[in-house]
Amino acid sequence: MVLVVGFALSAVGCSAGDTQTGDTGVTESQESVRVERRDLVEGLSLEATVEAGQRYAITAPARGSFHTVGAEGVPAGSILTEPRAVGFSFLSEHGEVIPLDVPETAAQVTILAPEEIVFEAGTPLLEITDAALLLRALPDPEALLRIGQRSPARITAQVRGSAGPFSCGVTDPRLSRIGEDMVFTCRPPAEVPVVVGAEARIVIVLEERRDVLALPIEAVAGTLERGEVFPRTSHGRAHSVTLGISDGAYVEIVDGLSEGMEVLIPSPTLLGAE
Repeated sequence: MVLVVGFALSAVGCSAGDTQTGDTGVTESQESVRVERRDLVEGLSLEATVEAGQRYAITAPARGSFHTVGAEGVPAGSILTEPRAVGFSFLSEHGEVIPLDVPETAAQVTILAPEEIVFEAGTPLLEITDAALLLRALPDPEALLRIGQRSPARITAQVRGSAGPFSCGVTDPRLSRIGEDMVFTCRPPAEVPVVVGAEARIVIVLEERRDVLALPIEAVAGTLERGEVFPRTSHGRAHSVTLGISDGAYVEIVDGLSEGMEVLIPSPTLLGAE
């Protein structure tokens, strides 16, 4: 289950303009709201449980190739029961060598990717079986769409009946496919007491933006990339805007309106859709 804290609206460059929309039902008495500056935090909340022996993937951090360190000829599909005996690294297409750290609590590592082949960012390279107690969440389809290939800005968690909230360390910034499930895991601090089966909640902050132009979401209608608003002075004409992130209550206005402009709320387009 996912509790929506905010929803993603991708900002793309476009110019704003007015379009005639026919009979919108706009009346002089309809309420309006001003474009104002706000701090927005886009995030989501996932129900989780504390589990041991979790499996998760370590993925390619960029476009590039995968390499083993300290061993030769370890083919894809190999299962290492002494995972710390072999090191792993990633060579980005720009020549940067990025260590792929296996946690000390790893009980087993399965090599998923062959060496010397170029992979795209997010490709699973290793599968870790971790003996530590981790928080495990199964995002629903809505959450999967919102997370996509994005890396969280920060993650906090709370285990019911324990200390918190606390910063929960990612095992990998991307979701892992384990069997038929897409799984998100994070590692609680060692000082936080947890037990197998305890219920928890993970809050993932995907993006934060400070001092941006914003409107209540009820004043905007449109798609994930573009929206329409009705300025008070537009005489029934819809005005195109470019949208940014949202915290579930307000949406960022990237382009198309200036601070202090008045737009109708709720959007006549939304009223017409009812």
